[in-house]
Amino acid sequence: MAHQAHNIPWSLLASNLHWSTTSRRARSVTNLRPSMKPDQGKELTYFIEAFIRTIDDHSLCERKKYPSVYDVVDSTEVILDSATVQRITPTVRKWRSYGFGGRCPSGICKVAQNKEDCQCIPIPNEERTASAFLRPPGPRDCYRFFNLNREAFFNVEVVKTLLLHGEMDTILRVCALPGVSPPQWWPDSECMCEDAVLGWDQICIKALRAYICLNTIHCFPEIWDNASGRTMEMDYRSSKFYQFTLRTCTGTGQPSEVSTYPHRQFFGISDDQFQGENDYPLFKSAPWLQWADFKHQGTGYHRRRVDHYGKVPINEFLTLENETSAGHQPGTLEVVLVRDYLYRKGLPAELVLNVMELAGYRPATSELHVKIHKQ
Repeated sequence: MAHQAHNIPWSLLASNLHWSTTSRRARSVTNLRPSMKPDQGKELTYFIEAFIRTIDDHSLCERKKYPSVYDVVDSTEVILDSATVQRITPTVRKWRSYGFGGRCPSGICKVAQNKEDCQCIPIPNEERTASAFLRPPGPRDCYRFFNLNREAFFNVEVVKTLLLHGEMDTILRVCALPGVSPPQWWPDSECMCEDAVLGWDQICIKALRAYICLNTIHCFPEIWDNASGRTMEMDYRSSKFYQFTLRTCTGTGQPSEVSTYPHRQFFGISDDQFQGENDYPLFKSAPWLQWADFKHQGTGYHRRRVDHYGKVPINEFLTLENETSAGHQPGTLEVVLVRDYLYRKGLPAELVLNVMELAGYRPATSELHVKIHKQ
C-alpha cells in the first residue's frame, strides 16, 4: 500500500503537527508535535477512521485474489510444499541460527545466512504437515516458555516468515484447519511478567509503525528535501518520531526477531546495531553520563532510563548503543564499486567473493534512509 493520498488524508494529519525543538533537563528534544488546533480532535478522528477504512478495503481486495473457501485437509497432509520451503529457507536459517537458546526443534542451524555449506534441514518434515500448526500454546510459567512451547512456537515463527514472504495461499490453507493454533499467538509473551513481543502481531505493528512514520514525514519536505530548505537542524532523521521508529522496528535481543528483518534491510541497520525496543540502552559515550541512573562498575557502560530519542543527530544515534556499528551501511552501488576495485587488482573471482564475504560487505542501505523520495 503506497502513500494513498486519495484515500488517506495525510495532509490533514500533517496540518495538526509542527516541527519543534524544546529543552528538557538541559537537553534539546526535536520532534513533530501536535499543534493543538481547536478542531484537532475531530480532524485526527477523521484521519484515523479513513486510515482504518483504507486498510480494510485493501485487505478485502487482497483476499479476493485467493479462493474464498479452502478444503480441510488431513492432519498428516503436507502444508508447506518444497517450493515454498525453498523460498523461505534463507529467512528460516537466519532465525534458527540464534533461536530458542539451543532448544529449537531438530537443533540449531549454526551457519550464517548467506553461506551454502549447511547440510541441516531448515524445516524438518514433521514441521511441514498440518498437525504441526495444530499444537496449542503451552503454559506461560516464568523462565520456562521455550521448554513448554518450543515445538508450537517454532511454527509460529514459520507463520511469521510466510507473512514476510507474502505466502498468503499457504497461510490461508493453515487458517482453514479446524482448531488451528496461530490465531491464539496473535499477541503473546514468554510469561505474564514480560512484554508481548512474541506474537505474529509484531509483523503488523512494525509495518504500520514504519508506514505511518514515513508517510507523515513525507508531508514535511522542509525536513527531508534540501531544495525545500532542509538543514542539519531540521532533519527528520534527528527527530524523536523517526528515531523511535527506527530503533523499535530494527532492534535485536528479543526472543523473536523475525518481524525486524525487513526493516533492518530497508533502513540499512545491522543485526546488532540497536538493542530490543523494550530494553534500556547501555551507553558508553561520555556525554550520556548525565542521563545514567546507575553505573555498571568496572564495565564503563552506563544504563539510562530517560529515553534518548530526538536528542542527538542521526550519525551519533546510529552508533550510540554499539560503537562498532558504522554509521553508514554500504549500498548496492558501493558494493559493486569495491568489488570492481578488487577485480582491477587482479584477484580471481573466487578470492574476490571470499574477501567480500569475510568483510561482510553486502548491500544493506535503503536510499530512503538518506532521503525521502517524492514518489
